[in-house]
Amino acid sequence: MLLFVIALYLFINNNIYKKNNQSARNIIGELNRKLLKNPNDYNTIYKLALIKDENGDILDALKKYEFLISVDYFNDNEKIKIYKRMENICTQLGYKEEVFKYDVIITNLEPSNVIYLIKVAYTLFNEKKYQFACNYFNKVIMSRREFNIDELKAALYSYYNIKNYEKTITFLEDLEKRINKDSINLQDELIEIRKTLISMYLFTDKLQYASEYIEQLLTDANNLDRSLLIYYNRMYLFVLHKLGNKKKFKEIYRKIKSTLKTDELETINEELIFDFGFYSYFLGYIDEAIKYFEIINKFNSSILKTYKINEVLGYLYQVYRANFQVNKANRKLDNIYEHQYYEDYVQKENLNEWENTVEIWENSFTNFEYINTLAPKNNESSIDVDNILLNLKITHNIKFDNKTRSTHNNSNNNIVDKIYNLTFNDFKKLCRNIITNKLSYTIVQEFIDNPDDNIDEIDYLAYDSEVGKYNLTFISIKRWQNTNIGELILRDFIVKVKDSGAKRGVLIVPVELTSSAKSYAVHSEIVTIYSRNQLNNLLKGEIF
Repeated sequence: MLLFVIALYLFINNNIYKKNNQSARNIIGELNRKLLKNPNDYNTIYKLALIKDENGDILDALKKYEFLISVDYFNDNEKIKIYKRMENICTQLGYKEEVFKYDVIITNLEPSNVIYLIKVAYTLFNEKKYQFACNYFNKVIMSRREFNIDELKAALYSYYNIKNYEKTITFLEDLEKRINKDSINLQDELIEIRKTLISMYLFTDKLQYASEYIEQLLTDANNLDRSLLIYYNRMYLFVLHKLGNKKKFKEIYRKIKSTLKTDELETINEELIFDFGFYSYFLGYIDEAIKYFEIINKFNSSILKTYKINEVLGYLYQVYRANFQVNKANRKLDNIYEHQYYEDYVQKENLNEWENTVEIWENSFTNFEYINTLAPKNNESSIDVDNILLNLKITHNIKFDNKTRSTHNNSNNNIVDKIYNLTFNDFKKLCRNIITNKLSYTIVQEFIDNPDDNIDEIDYLAYDSEVGKYNLTFISIKRWQNTNIGELILRDFIVKVKDSGAKRGVLIVPVELTSSAKSYAVHSEIVTIYSRNQLNNLLKGEIF
């Protein structure tokens, strides 16, 4: 009985199909005959396109839709529906260029249609047209539509590629939240995302964000494996170091130091021991710094493949000796320009190697390998995006913005360079104005070594007007150029501060500090530095 029912169903269904198929053929034949009489009967062409589309002849239907679009047959509402159908047909046929073209046209007709905005953005991402992709991702962001994980990754990589790091961070944060919430099986990827987010905070100087984020991660320390816990502690200590949070830094420094095993070198914590070599040095514990670097050297650490530890130790030995010599108690205070300083004991090549080592070490804390894994997998472009967009610009008057927008205003960045053209007297007036009006100090004494129009620095003894004249500050304003302020210059400046009888020092320079100098200055209790950007701000409003 069951077999009979099935057979009857198939028989009836087959007959219905044959009748429908025959009916469709009859209608198509009738419509074609009408077209023979009047090839410009657009209504008939449209009916023919619809019935062919309905009966699976999508290629012929597509051609007829395209023709009707070309003669402007449809009104605006109909046109959008037809473009969407054409896009769908091209997707079925695998016509990638046509799919992209129609997606762009649809977004132009429906600017708030996030489905097609995402399609265009994702295609542009895959074709490595990142600025174009970001322009479309921006429109999706404005719609407040939620991205899926693949879309988040595409947007993240696109913004990173065009160096829009603010948006990169935003998408990293969203991706971290999404995977943490929805994807239990992606915990390894979640760890990489978190590491990358810390790196991005560091790279963009969002140090407070980095500090708070790592603190949040460390609240779950009991559930972290040892290597990840060490990694987070390493990053936290470095962030505090860069942040200049001296109290918190020393607290964490001592806490981690108490757990460090230095009698043997474990692969899992050799980087932490290496870090402590730098931190000890910048805190002024040069002998401890030497000890940590000697441990790295002794146990043949893998770090030796990247860093020239013997040269680093050579530099530290020289600084250790110089530190002893320049801080002797019997230094006379009659002429601060004639004493020996650190630069008299440290060879230039050793200093250069040290400065280079510090820079490499600091850069090692940022790692964007995870973001690089998000790049499009295809090695070659599969569609000619530029040609398609050019044609759309001509045929549909669609305008495309491919300019990278700068978020920085550079109008006042070069005020500082004007000091190089000042005469000696004008430079001296400017220095006095900075000290008295900008910094609110009262000048007690001025030091000038062989004054002339080429003089590039003036030193002062002064006191803070709010503190009192018994707390002297040694202030040095330099107009050096084509150089950076290195660490030894800072060390020698601090020696000069002590020689002058002052308790504190202020160094004002129109150039940048090296990485080592910045790190040394962070932990100094004596010196305050105004480098290029800070001096530029001080000079705003000055008339040259």
